[in-house]
Amino acid sequence: EISTRDWSSDVCSSDLQNTTVSRVGVRVRKDVFLSPAQSIRLRAQVGYSHGSNASFFDGESDGALRYQPGALGLMGGLTVRRALDGTRGHDRHALYLGGVLLLETRHEIELRWQRSWDAYRYTKDTDLYSLEYTYQF
Repeated sequence: EISTRDWSSDVCSSDLQNTTVSRVGVRVRKDVFLSPAQSIRLRAQVGYSHGSNASFFDGESDGALRYQPGALGLMGGLTVRRALDGTRGHDRHALYLGGVLLLETRHEIELRWQRSWDAYRYTKDTDLYSLEYTYQF
């Protein structure tokens, strides 16, 4: 059983590249604690991406290892993104590394570097930095 305090939901706007791309989605998260400072973070998201070249609905899942001994922490993980509406050329895998800052009990900020690549051709797609705010319900 998963209690409601274990889940979070947030709205994201990220993935800004040389071409203007905006992304909005809703995400759920589950943290599995290995120790008070170490956890595995599992997230799933459904969203909509809009850019100068294409617009599409997508689904994303990721898993990360997180080390958070205090207000500052580190994490690294893998993301898998797939277009949900059958459009081609949007399926990506990504590795990311970053820092986490806990502002209060339910507020946190992540700063991440992410390298993504095409899921089928295995060619590098982008390197990007993202800043994300999360409020945990």
